[in-house]
Amino acid sequence: MTARLLLDGLLALLLLWLAWRTLREPDLFQAGVHPRTKISELDQEAIETLFHAMKDVLREAIEHQAQPERLPDAFIVPHRHDEGRCPRCGAALETVRVSSRTSYFCPNCQPKEDG
Repeated sequence: MTARLLLDGLLALLLLWLAWRTLREPDLFQAGVHPRTKISELDQEAIETLFHAMKDVLREAIEHQAQPERLPDAFIVPHRHDEGRCPRCGAALETVRVSSRTSYFCPNCQPKEDG
């Protein structure tokens, strides 16, 4: 029984990690955090904002069966393409490489703070 609980726990962690890899871009956008921001650069308020954004994004992803084309237009996901524009301010989206992945972000809504 203990081995089964451990395996269930590891599976849950794996699923959370996969969800984060998939949903981190919309999480960061909803919270207004630049993709290159280090956790050590976030204050308590920014961490709480990110945490609440993560919950909201996960809830929406589950509701829309994690299909990017079904996510709300207010999310960055439907706008991730060469001519994509920010759903909040209309600015052209930019890309940046983070951990060998390309992330789309809005330079106005997700400014990189000095640090």
